[in-house]
Amino acid sequence: MLTARVPAPLRAPLATARRALLCCSLHAALANTSYHRRTPTMSRRSRAREVALQVLYQDDLNPVDDRDPAVAFLAMRLRFPELIEFGRALVSGVRRHRDELDALLEATADNWSLSRMAATDRNVLRLGAFEILHFDTPERVAINEAVELAKRYGSRQSAQFVNGILDRLLHNSRG
Repeated sequence: MLTARVPAPLRAPLATARRALLCCSLHAALANTSYHRRTPTMSRRSRAREVALQVLYQDDLNPVDDRDPAVAFLAMRLRFPELIEFGRALVSGVRRHRDELDALLEATADNWSLSRMAATDRNVLRLGAFEILHFDTPERVAINEAVELAKRYGSRQSAQFVNGILDRLLHNSRG
């Protein structure tokens, strides 16, 4: 132990310094708890969108006719029946309307083809466009959720790119 090597006159100040260090460490640890530092957590529906995006990304890069792994993946990652159903509705809706969504996104994205877009951006756009056009999600919420997914999974410019295209799609769909 360190105190065995320390001369007697220095032991008391060393013990005081250790207590002060322990107190500071404890205070720092408490400051990092959720009680002291409030960080926003992902909402449950946002989490379902995130998992749906992961499934769509997998579909995009590895197209397969077998859809059972996607359902199992949703169930494993979401756990709550209402979220599993929400995620399943998003995935199946994007799959069902994929050709229509792709055509609308290509028409909306000036000078961009879907094949040139990053896979994450392309699937975030498909998910957002589906929610705007075919789902009961409020349009601005759908755009905001898509932008958040783009921030999390895309490149530095992805959020602005997704926001611009989905905003233009929203205005074009209104007439």
